[in-house]
Amino acid sequence: MTIFTDQLTTEVRLERMHPDEIDAAKARRPAIYLPFGALEWHGYHNPVGLDALKAHEQLVGLARRAGGVVYPPVYFGAGGGHTTWPHSFMVSADPMTQIVTELLQAFERDGYMQAILISGHYPNRSQYLDAGVRAYLEAGGTMRVLALVENQVDGVDGDHAAKYE
Repeated sequence: MTIFTDQLTTEVRLERMHPDEIDAAKARRPAIYLPFGALEWHGYHNPVGLDALKAHEQLVGLARRAGGVVYPPVYFGAGGGHTTWPHSFMVSADPMTQIVTELLQAFERDGYMQAILISGHYPNRSQYLDAGVRAYLEAGGTMRVLALVENQVDGVDGDHAAKYE
């Protein structure tokens, strides 16, 4: 059986890529995409990791069209008042702000020039994503960074735990 290289899909998920593939992807487009979400109750009809799964799939699709690589999903949620629901695990914003800042610094050191952060858990942006980006920039970060929640992406409407979840 013959396999033609134009039939192979280009891998964009960082954790599945070999170093030479990462270098080639970065040379074509030095962009990295970060999906965030919570592990939380979304009803019996959805998995608890839905927030990050949505964001991850959006970013994989973007990277396949525009280039760049997608960091593995970050499953930490802050805010939203979900701590009393079963199977919901939230953290405070302070350590997450630091993690976002340090990840952005590490990406810059590795040669990335753009980063897009998308959270499927809406409170993450106000709880720690914006603060992490701000701290990165205030510390002299030079990458172009955009942080959004998934319903801020054109063509995606918010509809918590129903049509889009």
